[in-house]
Amino acid sequence: MPKLRHDELLRLSAQLLATGGFSEGDSQLVAQLLVKADLRGYPGHGVTRILPYLAWLKDGTINIRARPKIEREGKLTAVVDGNHYIGQVAARTAMDLAIKKAREHGVGIVCLRRASHSGRLADYMEMAADAGMIAMGAVSVGSGTTTLYGGMERMTGTNPMAFGVPARNGQHIILDFATAA
Repeated sequence: MPKLRHDELLRLSAQLLATGGFSEGDSQLVAQLLVKADLRGYPGHGVTRILPYLAWLKDGTINIRARPKIEREGKLTAVVDGNHYIGQVAARTAMDLAIKKAREHGVGIVCLRRASHSGRLADYMEMAADAGMIAMGAVSVGSGTTTLYGGMERMTGTNPMAFGVPARNGQHIILDFATAA
């Protein structure tokens, strides 16, 4: 099995995504998060996601012509419509807005809807912790992908939750888990 250094894997991943239709900037962002997931031991959110992402782009599940947009906004809250765009870009947009609101008003609550797969929630909790913010994130996976304990049929999504707490030494407390277990 060939081995790649992480910088080579990052370059190859970004190139594959760009060749498939992602913009240069979006390719870089998604590749960074996918490689980071692999380096942190989460291959289910790593570069193995590239092929499904490209397939979703081809079949229209990911709408490359749309961009995330703020649908409703208040002083402390907002709803961001992901417009079925790239999940990582939509989630970063929502977290950037939440951080901005928290800086200005002490709290920022942002709901993201209609986004494709966004990878590890931990990445967005780290963004907030890096900004000195405590964060909580949750995802409602609408489809039945998981069998409940003792069950025989898939009935619910993994419905992950994540939390981030900044630490003085930069070693933030980050929890990211699926509630299906």
